[in-house]
Amino acid sequence: MPPPSEKARFAAILGERPSRTSKSPALWNAAFRALGIDVEYLALDVDAAELAARVRALRSEPRFLGGNVTVPHKIAIVPLLDAVDDTARRVGAVNTIARGDGALAAGLVGGNTDGAGALRALRDALGNLAGRSALLLGAGGAARAIAFALSGAIAPGRLWIANRTAVRAADLAAAAGGEAVAWCDLDAIAPRCDLVVNATRVGHGSAESPLSLEVVRRFTRASFFDAVYEPAETALLAHARAAGRPALGGKPMLLAQAAEAFVRVCGSLLPRGVDAARVHALMEAAW
Repeated sequence: MPPPSEKARFAAILGERPSRTSKSPALWNAAFRALGIDVEYLALDVDAAELAARVRALRSEPRFLGGNVTVPHKIAIVPLLDAVDDTARRVGAVNTIARGDGALAAGLVGGNTDGAGALRALRDALGNLAGRSALLLGAGGAARAIAFALSGAIAPGRLWIANRTAVRAADLAAAAGGEAVAWCDLDAIAPRCDLVVNATRVGHGSAESPLSLEVVRRFTRASFFDAVYEPAETALLAHARAAGRPALGGKPMLLAQAAEAFVRVCGSLLPRGVDAARVHALMEAAW
């Protein structure tokens, strides 16, 4: 999808099919209009086989400011960029691309705002997380960012990680300071768990849930957070409410990470005094 004119600058989200599923174009474009910034945000559908070529093309396109990366490219894009910041390097996944400065002025620099976005959403809803025990479902790009952020936030609490592919859960747990747990062993930790976070794609645009209602009922003291934002009431959240447990959807996380990414990408284009909080309010109003 080309920019709206030959001279217009643009930002974009790269994913398998963001043109069909992503909320980001509507949020970013609303913020651009409200702030009087002449930039258009596009959804670029990119298959895995063409990811490297698309990154090269964007790097050589001076109108491209940066943007976002979504499933399934958050991990695969890391070696294709000119640099990644400390957070993205530690996590091993990128959700934000911005033009570099200094020696990297012509390059693309990856960052990750997913973890910070998840923590803001959780702290706004639950308060201080220190000392809590948490179960993270998933081990993909978003899950990696949340794992590292959550591990630090709940210390000296306990982080369990479960994934359908057990070796990926084990690898992430070792890197982020958590413990891998088999899906079939969730009953053993359920009574001790304060927070369940779904960072899988299960439930996105569907009526599926990563946990059945029967399993959810066993988490007798846990709050549930689903990083999926569409639909607003996922099957997992419905199960949590049916079990009488607090439930939080993915909208607050999406807004928080998007506002931070917007500031990074726009840089000097931002009007004086505009910060992530202002962008967050504009995006929330456009939701």
